[in-house]
Amino acid sequence: MKAQDDTIQHRWFTEVWNKGREAAIDEMMSPDAIGHGLVDESGNEIRGAEAFKSFYRSFRGAFPDIRVIVEDTVSEGDKIVARCTVRATHTGEGIGLAPTNKPVEITGLCLVRVEGGRIAESWNEFDFMTLYRQIGALPGVEIPTDDSVAGESSRMDARFIDSSPAAFREGDANVEGKLAEPEYEKENTPEENKAMMRRWFEEVWNQGREDAVAEMFASDGVAYGLSGSGDVPVRGPAGFKAHYRRVRAAFPDITITVEDTVADGDKIAARCVVRGTHTGEGLGVAATNKPVEITGLLISRVKGGKTVECWNNFDLLSLYRQIGAL
Repeated sequence: MKAQDDTIQHRWFTEVWNKGREAAIDEMMSPDAIGHGLVDESGNEIRGAEAFKSFYRSFRGAFPDIRVIVEDTVSEGDKIVARCTVRATHTGEGIGLAPTNKPVEITGLCLVRVEGGRIAESWNEFDFMTLYRQIGALPGVEIPTDDSVAGESSRMDARFIDSSPAAFREGDANVEGKLAEPEYEKENTPEENKAMMRRWFEEVWNQGREDAVAEMFASDGVAYGLSGSGDVPVRGPAGFKAHYRRVRAAFPDITITVEDTVADGDKIAARCVVRGTHTGEGLGVAATNKPVEITGLLISRVKGGKTVECWNNFDLLSLYRQIGAL
């Protein structure tokens, strides 16, 4: 693994996006590269450097001052996953909307496969749902947060979604109300972390075994990007269960397929495909009986066989479009 500041992901976001150097696209992207999760003006997946340049010009036209900060990377073999924060101001019309002069800040995850020193394929999951909400392009759309799940149990669980680090969490406080130090066992190997990640999706989501949450999610675990309310994290097993029940209520037949994993040290990244049928109201939208299929990326930090921190980016914009809510 290269030093973090020397990965192609860091150079890509610095040169192409932050410095606005379009010529760097040809230097770092193969002519026939595929950009999953990015589409051209016709709605087609980006294929080739020239198609990416068209997307790039449109996006920079809308957000000329865009800055992409690479917060972390996970590398293995020919693949690198970058966790990013994107900040910009909507002062142009490149995305087909009149400029609003509103600032935006979103998160994103990007997995690239490198071949011959250039990006040959990428999978992109950026929070375009939040971006469009921040510029006022999704009026009237109300995405329920995890503490809005109906029922007494969810009202009790609201404390586990508190963004305060001092929030009282299940199983990790002493009698004085102070947070106890979590107990972790041996460090897992990258291969063990991969197995844990696949087990998480298979048992928790595909088999619907809610008890498995506490087996693999630490008592002081934090998950970002799930609550539906921007930067409010989900905290602890009880907080995650509130989110879990809401999603399963909307999609009882949900399945999540892990397409790929990238592991490095105590971090594991997974690329997933989520499928389900919208037969319930857990999302605050009347059941439509429509099938959905979306993609997602996540990075988990693992200690003692449990996730202690997790960053998630799933294509919620596509999900709400597929059920006709947008």
